[in-house]
Amino acid sequence: IGRISRILVRLHWSMLLVAAYFLYTFSDNLKLGVLVILALFGSVLLHELGHCWGARRVGGDAREILLWPLGGLAMIHAPMRPWPQFFSTLTGPLTNVLIIALTVPIFVLAGGDAWAFVPGVDGSFSPTLGLLFLYYLVQVNLVMAIFNIVPAFPLDGGRMLQAALWPKFGFHKATTVAVYL
Repeated sequence: IGRISRILVRLHWSMLLVAAYFLYTFSDNLKLGVLVILALFGSVLLHELGHCWGARRVGGDAREILLWPLGGLAMIHAPMRPWPQFFSTLTGPLTNVLIIALTVPIFVLAGGDAWAFVPGVDGSFSPTLGLLFLYYLVQVNLVMAIFNIVPAFPLDGGRMLQAALWPKFGFHKATTVAVYL
């Protein structure tokens, strides 16, 4: 796709299948379908850029991001110590939380109901294209944040668990425990 802050961003061809799926799913409202695709791809890209920022912040580097159907892959090189590994991993899901924290107030100011994001609560809102986009942007980032903190290696949560156990158990045993969990 291009470069962002010296980081090569590539798009795997299979992401076109994901885009086609969303266009089919939203075939009754193609404009919304395109916006949902942008929300998804943009959120994944920002999540991966969060990892890159985190790696660079702790003295590491990042040179490439691959966007593919299971999310994204940031090829980062953080120092092989617990804190840099933990921090560079944490910054991905924190990016999703930041997007949510910025989007919900905009959604509410634009006429949406914050209760719309709480399952089982009637938080109705006028389904304008802009509000629907903001709604899906929050939903995408909420799912990404929750999914990524699940302590399942090699997801972010599993990598954070491994980094948290590392000082007490050593790298190898911490990795083994994280993988088995």
